[in-house]
Amino acid sequence: MRPARFAFALTVVAAGLTSPARGAAPTPLYTYATMSDGVKIALAVSYPVAFNPQRPSIRWPTLFMMDGYEGAASPVDPGSYGGRYVTVHASIRGTGCSGGRFDLFDRRSAEDGYEIIEHWIVRQRWSNGRVGIIGHSYPGLTGFLVAETNPPHLKAIAVSGLIDDFYRGITYIGGVPDPGFPLLWSALLRPASEYSGNVPRYAQGDPVCAENIATREPPNALDDPILNGTADRDDGPWWAAHSLITYIRGITKPIWIAQQYQDEQTGPRGGVVLWQNIPTGVPKRLVLTNGVHATNDIAHSDRVAWLDCWVIHDGRGCPGGIADPSKRVQIHFETTGPGNDPQLDAVNPAYVSSNYPLPQTVWRLYYLRGTGSLSTQPPTQGDAGRSYLDAPFGRQAYLSGPGVADSLGDQTGNGVEQAYAQLYGPASSSSGPDELTYTLPFAKESAIAGPVEVTLWATTTGPDADFFVQVIDRDPQGNLSYLQRGLLRASFRAIDPLRSDRIAGGPLAGTIYRPYHLFTNPQDVLPGQTNKYDIEVFPIGYVFRPGHELLIQIYAPPAMDEFYAYGSGQPPSINTILSDRAHPSSILLPFMPVIPPVHAQAPTCGSQTGVRCVRPFA
Repeated sequence: MRPARFAFALTVVAAGLTSPARGAAPTPLYTYATMSDGVKIALAVSYPVAFNPQRPSIRWPTLFMMDGYEGAASPVDPGSYGGRYVTVHASIRGTGCSGGRFDLFDRRSAEDGYEIIEHWIVRQRWSNGRVGIIGHSYPGLTGFLVAETNPPHLKAIAVSGLIDDFYRGITYIGGVPDPGFPLLWSALLRPASEYSGNVPRYAQGDPVCAENIATREPPNALDDPILNGTADRDDGPWWAAHSLITYIRGITKPIWIAQQYQDEQTGPRGGVVLWQNIPTGVPKRLVLTNGVHATNDIAHSDRVAWLDCWVIHDGRGCPGGIADPSKRVQIHFETTGPGNDPQLDAVNPAYVSSNYPLPQTVWRLYYLRGTGSLSTQPPTQGDAGRSYLDAPFGRQAYLSGPGVADSLGDQTGNGVEQAYAQLYGPASSSSGPDELTYTLPFAKESAIAGPVEVTLWATTTGPDADFFVQVIDRDPQGNLSYLQRGLLRASFRAIDPLRSDRIAGGPLAGTIYRPYHLFTNPQDVLPGQTNKYDIEVFPIGYVFRPGHELLIQIYAPPAMDEFYAYGSGQPPSINTILSDRAHPSSILLPFMPVIPPVHAQAPTCGSQTGVRCVRPFA
């Protein structure tokens, strides 16, 4: 139930708008909006160059962003959106100069966004009553939650860097705990960014800011993400209450989402899953590319065109087919460069389609054979299983890909790899191999685009096991390009068939391509017992060149995976992957019927943004 709306008050801490110098935008306004419960939320309002405070009859659309970083201490530059909008940047309650209590991704913060739009922005003399929501990463997550409250004056949404489900998408991927980035971000990175980003506003001597900080309540201990994430290792109500996917029926306005396949922070899953679950009939657009967390900037012009179309033009007469439902999926292949520098990034034209997974996908099922090959032919009764050592943590085997990467993470990864070699020896040691590989050679150019599913029929000598599946491109020189991965804890193998995503048509219609695991009531594995494990591998978009191989590696999760840190810690055991007629382990791949727009010459090893490419360790 939406709380009752009360009159909103405005407290201005900066002087009134001053007339700008010729060719300059007016000075940003630092102010507050008072919420229905009396809490004052800090705002930074920025005006385009053409804005003239002496001409109040000219009304402007607004772009709204809210987060718990620098927030209202950092105005959003209207020039980066064509100078066609006033921008409003808000600090989430309990952060920066905002009053109230901070609780991460709670519903009250989403309601604050609703109230700022409906009872502050649209009441300004300069507002034309048309508002768009923007944001990437934390601002994108917050913006999505605000959009789910369905403000009437909201006209469009453009967000990226999303997490659909805070349990499945980042904190317990495949049921395997990730005490890395989620813990690092919530305990250190977010608070540090909030403080450092707000120092300039703190220094203004703003009495409202000082009062808000002095009277601020501490966060609700019962809602603390670290405590809940540690105490509740099963999926449950707390996770659902804080996840975007729970409230997705509230999205009713045109929405634009971007997703990078190698996002090392918010992950490669969230944007795709949310886009697929947007309510039927809502205009939507999805932009996909290889890349890291910051690579969203390559699609900025597309983002601006979407906002212009719906916020300014109400979806009518939009140039470039931005609102054409037959063009609502844009997939870029072989993007190179750092991912956030227009001068250095090289982006190929998009492959365009109407839906995702692509309606024209040629789904192919390849079986993991006892010979270590991948084949469309089902295994025979004589195929033997293959075994590997399941160590407490798996080998690193790769470094970070190009782009805006974390050098400290690379150094840590190297240290883990060296420690692994000292503890367990090389893969050919007498203790047995610590990984299994399966290969599919390509004689001609082939492309895949979409989610991947791996089915393992396996036994283990331990009471539980963590499976880590890597999908890799191996070139003729032996270089390994790491494309995507998937994880699953054996005790969380149960799935919900009704909530799992299935192929819509064709020879494999009805086959699950994204299993939905329950992640409740884990069931230990009986040593030696054969079980089926359905493993979700995150979406991929990639072109394999002639002479290359698709390589699958199966081993224990590495201790470090860039910012992620898998808390596997399973006792050593022997896992056996079965490959016989009764236990046909397989991988489901989404092939494209044509090759997307790419250069004739393949990118060099390590040049694709976010794609890690190395020679294997000896």
